[in-house]
Amino acid sequence: MNLKVMLVDDEQIITTGLQKLIDWEAEGYEIVKTARNGVEAIKYLEKEKVDLIITDIRMPEMDGLEMIKNIKEKSLSEAYIILLSGYSDFGFAKQAIKYGCSDYILKPIQEKVLVDSLRSVAAKKQITIKRQEDTQKLNRLYLEQNLITLLKGKDDKAATDYVRSHMRLSVPIHFVHIALDDISLLKELGDDEIQTLKNKLFEASKNFL
Repeated sequence: MNLKVMLVDDEQIITTGLQKLIDWEAEGYEIVKTARNGVEAIKYLEKEKVDLIITDIRMPEMDGLEMIKNIKEKSLSEAYIILLSGYSDFGFAKQAIKYGCSDYILKPIQEKVLVDSLRSVAAKKQITIKRQEDTQKLNRLYLEQNLITLLKGKDDKAATDYVRSHMRLSVPIHFVHIALDDISLLKELGDDEIQTLKNKLFEASKNFL
């Protein structure tokens, strides 16, 4: 799946030039939005998600620096940000990097520089995705462990609270304890007979509940 890109620049010649400069699809990207200033970009981010924002610094209404600040302070997007700047804007570029801007490119934009920056962002995105997947796996395993604790009949408050919160249960969790009146009889039965009894017990419990 291609990474979604938004280009932000008040000069249409710049956004048009960027779209034609490289083969975006070949690099794993898709340009989904072009905006003329920070205000327009933020309105889009309030409704849609992108993976990368490439923005100029100097724009009317809201410049790139103010836009980045707004995005970070309001947690509007987790997108990577590449800043386009002229030599005279270098001081602003350093400030933008403090806001979490991942890279900056000096104008006039060179194809190789842009491609290198895009590939760097793609690599970082893959690392982030891998970490998120690993975290999800660990959370799922921990949930399963807590479920097993409850299914084994242990009235564990911590496990109960964890299962309720992570399964988003709106009702209480109830325990039904089933005791065999003569467990010694199981020793006289074969595995198939025990399994048959288990199935009957399961059906009886299900019907009761």
